[in-house]
Amino acid sequence: MELIDNVRHLLKDDLTDELQPHANLSIAAASFSMYAFNELKKQLEGIDSLRFIFTSPTFTTEKTPKEKREFYILRLDRERAVCGSEFEIKLRNEMTQQAVARECADWIRKKASFKSNRMQSGIQGFIYVQKETPAAYTPLNGFTTVDLGCSRGNTLSSFITKIDYPETEQLLKTFDNLWNDADLLQDVTDQVLSCISSAYSENSPEFIYFVTLYNIFTEFLDDKRFLCRGHDTPDAELATAFNRETHDGRNMHYDLIDPKTGNHYKPNYNRVWAYIPESMQKLLDENRVIFPRDAEKRPMLKRFASELNLSVDPFSTWISDVGLNTEGTRAVYRIFDNMNLFNYAKPISLIEKIIGQVLNNNDIILDFFSGSATTAHAVMQLNAEDGGTRKFIMVQLPEECDEQSEAYKAGYKTICDIGKERIRRAGDKINAELRMHNDESKKKNDPQLSLTASDADNFELSITHSELDIGFRVFKVDDSNMKDVYYSAEETSQQMLSGLESNIKEDRTDMDLLYGCLLDWGLPLSLPHTSETLDGVTVHTVNNGALIACFDADIPESAIRTIAQRKPLRAVFRDSSFATSPEKINVTEIFKTISPNTGVKVI
Repeated sequence: MELIDNVRHLLKDDLTDELQPHANLSIAAASFSMYAFNELKKQLEGIDSLRFIFTSPTFTTEKTPKEKREFYILRLDRERAVCGSEFEIKLRNEMTQQAVARECADWIRKKASFKSNRMQSGIQGFIYVQKETPAAYTPLNGFTTVDLGCSRGNTLSSFITKIDYPETEQLLKTFDNLWNDADLLQDVTDQVLSCISSAYSENSPEFIYFVTLYNIFTEFLDDKRFLCRGHDTPDAELATAFNRETHDGRNMHYDLIDPKTGNHYKPNYNRVWAYIPESMQKLLDENRVIFPRDAEKRPMLKRFASELNLSVDPFSTWISDVGLNTEGTRAVYRIFDNMNLFNYAKPISLIEKIIGQVLNNNDIILDFFSGSATTAHAVMQLNAEDGGTRKFIMVQLPEECDEQSEAYKAGYKTICDIGKERIRRAGDKINAELRMHNDESKKKNDPQLSLTASDADNFELSITHSELDIGFRVFKVDDSNMKDVYYSAEETSQQMLSGLESNIKEDRTDMDLLYGCLLDWGLPLSLPHTSETLDGVTVHTVNNGALIACFDADIPESAIRTIAQRKPLRAVFRDSSFATSPEKINVTEIFKTISPNTGVKVI
């Protein structure tokens, strides 16, 4: 036996010697990081296989009881750690993430399998190297650069015991028993691959989110003076720039001196400070100026939330509060019955966070790059949580799916098809959960009962709806319903007249015509409408009589009189619905007699 302290003697160095060509590696650990793979890449490329067990539920689909909800916070950290743990922040910011992720993903496809403990009871972590002379290491927290001794973590000491043969055989037997227990473990190889693949996609949104936020807050990361104390108190600190665009005539162009270090900070080029020297000195005396360690960076004004007129609590960063694109990809994966139809979807929790920060619960949310319709999913989820009546408008070009993709083979020809089906499935799922838990609430006679959504989304749904409105309509940009007729009298021949009997294009349906009328009259496209058969013809009623339309041919007078008796604000008919001009005139007279305030239109 040998003790590895990860200070003078690193686990990485020992594994470098032990991972000989054609060895087989078995690891049980809480997390797996592609940066740990990168540290041992040369050796891992030479082994025959890796079997990896996540010692606590990670990437699994089972639901967890509400009283165990705190577990999800740890799970999110473990799943994020695949693309770099919280202690590997500098590695994630070195702009090498794509290359590392691609190499790691390729290696996993060839040699690795991942399973996760699906039970609440934990499993002890260890490494077993199976070769001519086996070696094992225990205890092991995670397979990360910190655990290998290559990066600093948050512990003062991390001792690992190396076990030699034959004592290693008991660990191998334990691992084999776990690996072959289908009730205990769930295969999560595809989920791990999906997570890592998102890190090397072109312009990966996850990578952009992180790098953008990291560089925004980078000057504050090494000094706790610059971090907010938390936005749950009236005195939460906020850092605000205090340069000005123009000079107003007073002496506001001067060097600002840090009284503690003596560093000089000049105002930004072509700008001045927002305060005259006397006012700035008062801020310095009150410790209201934040000086960065780097003299090339800008001082900031410390403000307090209690001084601001805010309708929402301020926050400094979303990194610790929201999921990354792996969460979004898993949500799509699960809602489509474990089919990988759309990679790099936006995380639902991120969209919820944005909506919660800037919008009221009855606003309209517009997403001009809707993709798989994550925003629609998030809006419905929020409405279920807090009883809101938010509406969404999703805009997406009908970009075609690759014919070799799983989405195309499943019948989804465009991204729009995926988004529409996701909205349907997400809405049905939310309503099913609401109905189920409302039934449970009635049985327990507890109106305050809440429900926990699937672990893919980690949401609390309050029982505020018996049924959520999940309806939506789909529109596409098109040309007019009317034929394009540009012929002068001289150009018109007898043979052409038969084609001009109707001024409406032949491929247009009743719904095309109805919504064309709504647009012409400036009515919202979201108004409810119903269709019914009346005296043998189809009649469409919008918003309980805001508009009534019938586009059938040969409309009987009885149907016209019934429509008029309902006294709609507007009535629309098709020109070809009437065989003769007297019949058309008769319609106008009927409405003048029965409902004179109705606006009648014939198209």
